[in-house]
Amino acid sequence: MSDLSLTPAQLLGRLVGEARDGRRTQRGRLGVWWIARRGGGKNKMTKSELILRIGELNPHLYHRDVERIVTTIFEEITDALAKRERVELRGFGAFSVKFRDARRGRNPRTGETVAVEQKVVPFFKTGKELRDRLNGRAEAEPAKAPATPGAGKEP
Repeated sequence: MSDLSLTPAQLLGRLVGEARDGRRTQRGRLGVWWIARRGGGKNKMTKSELILRIGELNPHLYHRDVERIVTTIFEEITDALAKRERVELRGFGAFSVKFRDARRGRNPRTGETVAVEQKVVPFFKTGKELRDRLNGRAEAEPAKAPATPGAGKEP
């Protein structure tokens, strides 16, 4: 399958799968995943590591173009959330905002009651394909074929 035909969920699932089991990439190098995994067992990836990884998977693209693409995607998601819009990437997940009401909080150091203002926080809900991939199911179970009318009825 060409890297250009991958959906966002497939591309990120492919990256996550390589990070979890430490397999080598198609080009025989451990790449940025090994760098991310060396950090005391913390599985993390920075934006620059994501750009490098996408560049490795797509050698026909210039680094500056990959960087521009990733930056544009992040900016578009951020702009949409700032407008209180929902961003859905099928198979990967959905970004949205949630509203937290004003409330009374407590200063943990002094125990004093403080007012916490209303705020808006970003929220991410994983898509089914990503959730299945993370839980060890390589492929989502295929959808069951609809029953034919009259099936199971006695003649």
